[in-house]
Amino acid sequence: MLLDTADAAGSGFASLSTSYGFTNVRRAVPALAHFVAAVSEWAGACRVPSDYSGSPEIVLSLVANNTLAAKAATLRVSTSVVVAGATEDAAYTNEAWVDVAVPVTANERFDVSFALSTAPIPGATLNVKVARDGAAAGDTLTLQNVLVWECLFQYQAG
Repeated sequence: MLLDTADAAGSGFASLSTSYGFTNVRRAVPALAHFVAAVSEWAGACRVPSDYSGSPEIVLSLVANNTLAAKAATLRVSTSVVVAGATEDAAYTNEAWVDVAVPVTANERFDVSFALSTAPIPGATLNVKVARDGAAAGDTLTLQNVLVWECLFQYQAG
């Protein structure tokens, strides 16, 4: 799913992978900054497939340019489900904040899964927000951004 909108505060922003030492892969990617005073967010949406039947989760593939020591980033996923004929401005359900271990190898991809407490509906729009709380005690990846390489909606096919 495409995360296409950063938060209004500017804590989430678009960045080029080449700014993080990539030489072969050049992509514009969502970046979640480490700001003490703000939560950085990116939002997007996907259509829930007609064969959806259960066990929904959002899987994030992330990258950070960490080479210093074992670090963590505090992340959360929020979702809202919108069916045809309903308001697209539906309230989000927040999943729990999770301290995610960040590899000590520069630009190594790492994945984290969030089980969804909101049940998607086949054919509905699934709005998704991905957030980082740089002010959280567990977020030790100071002065480093987390790049959201992919955001996937995963489920069992019916």
